Amino acid sequence: MLALRFNPKQPPAGPAQPPTEPPAAVPPKVEEEPRAAVPIPDRFPRSTTLLSLSWLHGRLEAVAIQRGQVTQVWERPEVCDEPGRFGELVKEAASRTKFHGTTVSLVLAHPRLTHQLIETPPAKGAALEALVQRQIERLKVFEGEPVWSFQRALPTKNAQSVLVHLFPRQLLDMLVNGCERAGFHLISVTPPTGVLQSQLRSLPIGAEDVALIAADTGATTTVLVGRRDGQLMLGRSLDSGHGSGHSNLAVDISRTVLFTAQQFGANVGSAWLFGPALEPRVAELQAQSQIPVRLSPEPTRPFYWALKGPLQEAGRSPNLVSSEQRKAPQRRVLFIAAAALAAALALTAGATAALCHVLVRQEQNTQRGYERRIAELTTKHQELQRVHADLNQRAAIATAILDDRLPPVPTWFLAYLGDAVPNSLVLTKAAVQWEGSNWVCRLSGIADVPTNAPSGPALSEGIAQLTETLRSGPFHVAIRQPGESASVSTSPAATPAPAFSAIAEWATRLTGGAPAPSPGQPIRNGNTFDLEGTFQ
Repeated sequence: MLALRFNPKQPPAGPAQPPTEPPAAVPPKVEEEPRAAVPIPDRFPRSTTLLSLSWLHGRLEAVAIQRGQVTQVWERPEVCDEPGRFGELVKEAASRTKFHGTTVSLVLAHPRLTHQLIETPPAKGAALEALVQRQIERLKVFEGEPVWSFQRALPTKNAQSVLVHLFPRQLLDMLVNGCERAGFHLISVTPPTGVLQSQLRSLPIGAEDVALIAADTGATTTVLVGRRDGQLMLGRSLDSGHGSGHSNLAVDISRTVLFTAQQFGANVGSAWLFGPALEPRVAELQAQSQIPVRLSPEPTRPFYWALKGPLQEAGRSPNLVSSEQRKAPQRRVLFIAAAALAAALALTAGATAALCHVLVRQEQNTQRGYERRIAELTTKHQELQRVHADLNQRAAIATAILDDRLPPVPTWFLAYLGDAVPNSLVLTKAAVQWEGSNWVCRLSGIADVPTNAPSGPALSEGIAQLTETLRSGPFHVAIRQPGESASVSTSPAATPAPAFSAIAEWATRLTGGAPAPSPGQPIRNGNTFDLEGTFQ
């Protein structure tokens, strides 16, 4: 594995002092107020709202882009290359250009920003980054931890290669933190080589022809070698040669051409100059070079670096700001949103808990009220049960007294018998019984005749008279043969009566106390009778 370090005029590792006065070829700009928006042919996405800066060895230019349109441009007249003041510069640029966003991009040329060509084994993605990372520590020319990015380069004669850009992490942190303190977010720090790569595609050469572009970047000249299809070979940052003559640039270009031929086996066919400080030197450098030297087809215009910086492809342009730093605002917004959501959920949970507590208290109070009401109703129910039992007892007594007493029909019938029985007959037994649906009366008696007189005629006449009276009387008694059963009533109102009424005994006593012979058994002189009938 070989690291190619070809920087014969690379600035020293220590901090470089800014030039006391600008190069002779570049007149100083003393504009204090923002310029009006200049016609810009470049097209930005409509979603682009960005403050694009170029800070080339202390020279700061700013372009404000609002929703894809360039609204204001501004160039700071004083030179300032102190990274610790970058936040102030960004705030001043935003104020001068009336920029209302928060996103900032930067094209940076700085003495500590170096470029190295590194050969690596065949690898891609994370494996390639790991291989490059292992060589960074021995390639850096400054103290402290570095940050780096790389661009894929064409293979050398020996291996795959990449163009690595190194910058001290301490200085990058100053830029990022300065933006944050000023209320902005720095999303990209790009070296000039990342912008010059787009110029390769505009050169009037063959697709696989190799060309060299030298661009004026203030105190240095940035050199990029590559093909028209955009494939790179190497990049360098050369001292512009102030104080030591302009011939050094021609020497450095010749050395770069020779180095390209040695390492890549490719001949640089032409050199193209870009920038106001190099335009007047085309003839001079052509006389000192063995390859054609021409002006770049890209026109030199104000704020070129600040305008071209945002147009570079995010995946191909080298960016010293890591993806974690670029996504910090989104993470911050997500964190704030998550915190707000958590707070809202906590408040909601607290409110829900409080509401649930109130509802539980209300339910407990309601339950206690129901329990008291149940106890009251239980007591009242027990009292009503006692009252109901007492009423049932009284109803039973009333029913026993009123409903189970002797019906008045036998009494009425026996009272009627007092008038219906003829004088020739004496009742010895009378019984009234409820059978089925009818009342059944059974009468027994004797003929009332003198002792020595015959009783047959008187008995027959008395029985006939009694039978007719009972049949035609108010009770309409139907006489039947003794022992004949009465019809059974199915009426629900039929109520059985006692077999023999106690009135019968009373009737017996009315006859003078004569003994009641058994039915069918004749008494003395054979003058007894038995009679049975039914009525309703």
